[in-house]
Amino acid sequence: MDHAVKAMTARGPLARLVTRRRFESAELEELYARYACKLQRSSVGSALALWAVLAAALAAVEATRGWRRAPQVGVLSIHAVLCSGLAWWCGRTDGVAPERRLPRACWLALAGGGAVLAATLPAWSPGAAAEGAVHVVWAVFAAYALLPVGAPVAAAFGIVLPTVHTIAAALVAHRFPYHVWQQMLGNVVVFVCVNVVGALMHSLMETAQRRAFLDTRNCIAARLDMEDENEKLV
Repeated sequence: MDHAVKAMTARGPLARLVTRRRFESAELEELYARYACKLQRSSVGSALALWAVLAAALAAVEATRGWRRAPQVGVLSIHAVLCSGLAWWCGRTDGVAPERRLPRACWLALAGGGAVLAATLPAWSPGAAAEGAVHVVWAVFAAYALLPVGAPVAAAFGIVLPTVHTIAAALVAHRFPYHVWQQMLGNVVVFVCVNVVGALMHSLMETAQRRAFLDTRNCIAARLDMEDENEKLV
């Protein structure tokens, strides 16, 4: 079976960039998706549990800042409960295929991350331009390195969230007025760095997984060929 990637036949530079690691065979690509989902099942559950702990810790920190932070505390608490439920759901063994369960859990986690960003934007409580930047950094890094989503989805998530935060900070950040642009520049540098590091980690992990999948498949194919040859000899 041909193990070449679709980058050799895809049309256009964008299509070649998105599908440069995909296998030519649709059946082989489907088998790889099942292999990756089963391989990443425990890591996704751990990532969601970690996300829940982080959201709960941030909710506790926000609660100490007064009643005006009640909406942020509520959204962070709901996100912590959501991630805890998704982590438990991913760990269940009720016969549902992981390749069906994990993508749904990842999409729900990303939606929850976007809701947390919306609730912690500086627009709700005009302050420093760095308000809410930690949520953006964590959500973007999780999308790239911890959740089994495609590179285009992670890249879109990593571009949209920092852009929304930067625009909101530029419009409503009033604390430390003489250092607003310095804060925004620092935010942009951090956002660019987390996107670069996340994209690099995503690329390395996907390359390693595809190589391991092909090695495993080739070993199984070689064993089956040997069994066929033995049967012919007998």
